[in-house]
Amino acid sequence: MLCVLLSICKFVKKIMKKLIPLLLFLIPFFGFSQNQITIIDAKGYHFNDMLERMIECNLSVRYDEKEQETYLYISEAITTTSYTFSKTDVDSLNVIFDKYFEWEKKATKMKVKLEKTIKDISVQGWFKYGNGDWSNSKNKNCQLRSLFFSQLENNHQLVFQFGKITDYYNKYSDHKPDAIYFSKSQISTLRKGFSKEYVDSILQKEREKENIEDMFK
Repeated sequence: MLCVLLSICKFVKKIMKKLIPLLLFLIPFFGFSQNQITIIDAKGYHFNDMLERMIECNLSVRYDEKEQETYLYISEAITTTSYTFSKTDVDSLNVIFDKYFEWEKKATKMKVKLEKTIKDISVQGWFKYGNGDWSNSKNKNCQLRSLFFSQLENNHQLVFQFGKITDYYNKYSDHKPDAIYFSKSQISTLRKGFSKEYVDSILQKEREKENIEDMFK
């Protein structure tokens, strides 16, 4: 009987050794929340080195009500990047927005140019190539630096500079998004996605839509 139990234990141990790497490989694909509601779409600009000019890029702010997390999606040429913001991270981002508008008003009034870091925050990052699978850092170790940058004395931008995102499960897989330049009007649009009042209004509309759809079953 003892020999049989030992044989079973060895067999189970052997199977688990094969399953554990497979499970670890699958974890990233099931870690990304699928219950996200689009709050707002926005625009920004990348600087294209080859063309030597600014190229428009698309952004999207989405919210997961269950997890109470906000996601910022950035579309690049062949890559899609996303950052996860907790409530605390959103508060930090709103501090950045407020400081930008404070400095923009002051710099415009004084007719001066300024290039200065506003604030650095660390968040969880995701990326994927084309229609491939998502890779993620798992930890909040991806830097997002906000920079106040004056093109002219009456044209002041907010710039997001990003650190490298390294896949937690594959250290050889990483991505460093291009910096994004925002005009004053683009920031006014983007910040709505991180406003509690605006998010609540979108969620309320979604609930009303679901209630109407439930009436037609």
